[in-house]
Amino acid sequence: MNLWRYESYAGLSAAEDCGILHGCENGRCIRVAEGYTCDCYQGYELDMTSMTCIDINECEDDVSVEFPCANARCVNTEGSFRCVCRRGYIMSRRPNHCVAA
Repeated sequence: MNLWRYESYAGLSAAEDCGILHGCENGRCIRVAEGYTCDCYQGYELDMTSMTCIDINECEDDVSVEFPCANARCVNTEGSFRCVCRRGYIMSRRPNHCVAA
C-alpha cells in the first residue's frame, strides 16, 4: 500500500491526459516532480514496470494482512478478498470470522 499521499491532479483520468498507459485504472493519476504516477486504490499496488495498479492477493502468506480469515478459507477477489467458512462453521457478526454452527 502506498504510504505517500499526494493531491490528485484535477482533470487527469484518461490515459492521454495522465501520460500513463491505461490511465491509472484502479487508482488515480497524480503529478509528482518527475512527471506523473498512479496512487493505487486500497487492495491494489503499483507495478513499477508497467505503471499500473494490480490486485494485491491478500490470501498469500507474504502479504501484510495477518490471518485474514478465522476458521475459513481465504478467497482473493479483485481489489479485496472474502472468507468461505469451513464445514461446520458459519460467518459470525465479526468480519471474516467463522464460528462453530
